[in-house]
Amino acid sequence: MPTVTISGPAQAFARNPRASKPISDPKTLMRFHGLVSEQSCADIFEDRVLAKLGLSGGQLRIVFDEKTSSLRIITTFRVAKRLTEEQTERLVEATKEQWSDGIGSGSFDNFHGTVLSTALAIALLNSGESKDNIGEYFVDVFPLFDDDEETTVEFSNADIEKTDLDYLLEAAEFGESQAQFVLGRQLEEGDSFEKNDRLAFVNYQKAADQGHLSALTFLGLCYQGGTGTAQDLNRAYQCFANAAKEGVPLAMHCVGDCLIEGRGVEANSAEGVKWFRRGVKLGDMGCTAQLGDCYEFGKGVSKDLHKALELYELCMEGGFDVVAPAIKRVKKQLKNSGDD
Repeated sequence: MPTVTISGPAQAFARNPRASKPISDPKTLMRFHGLVSEQSCADIFEDRVLAKLGLSGGQLRIVFDEKTSSLRIITTFRVAKRLTEEQTERLVEATKEQWSDGIGSGSFDNFHGTVLSTALAIALLNSGESKDNIGEYFVDVFPLFDDDEETTVEFSNADIEKTDLDYLLEAAEFGESQAQFVLGRQLEEGDSFEKNDRLAFVNYQKAADQGHLSALTFLGLCYQGGTGTAQDLNRAYQCFANAAKEGVPLAMHCVGDCLIEGRGVEANSAEGVKWFRRGVKLGDMGCTAQLGDCYEFGKGVSKDLHKALELYELCMEGGFDVVAPAIKRVKKQLKNSGDD
């Protein structure tokens, strides 16, 4: 089905939606590539002429233009046939209205999560919301298209509208670390892409090299399990240790396990327990369960079934129900000992 794509300049701000100076750093701008609105322009146009065109698609999307190192907003519609000049003009004007005072005043999502428009962020601030509740970054389009030369229209006889996965791949190729991490996870799990452990490892490595701590943790898991690379327990431990020092709960869990089991490092149960405790303070259920295991079996601490049960039940309250067998086991031990 033919498509028509309307595009104009966009920008982003950090920390304060009222900031006068937009972000110019390309590395930061890459994180917005692929941001998309949930709602579609085609679903809400009230223009009778447009309603008769059988339009579909029409989501608002923020993209990073690698050639100019700047952001643009694009909206792609599927059309039954090529539009007349008059129909195109009406579609462009109606779409720009949605950019500025409609869908574009809402929120957008991509592999980084949700980013608010500056209009929505300012509205929330004016309503008394805390800055901490509205996010760190904001995207904006409406002050930028007064000059019609900045708006472009492209027709294609083929359906070339790209998907979220296409934008994820592009962002990863740009070198955006979060996109590389998410791509690695999807390749390892076989989620949306064919499972490819080697390519997952490569993407974790690229992201970790840029300081992405979750990617560093999963890189350690690859080394530990020999996933997409040769098994190397010492390198795995070093990845976990470096990420744990920066406060990553999963890495704390992995460091604790390595120290308890002597995996890639000299065994030190007491030190492993310390890392589990740090994870528990951050609310990590994996660390909480492992600390419970330490108390149940006396690893690095004195055996304490009551404490173990308390920790396991805390996991259950948090929805971490894999500890259900452990709860049953500990309750049985307490009952048999007459200390329930």
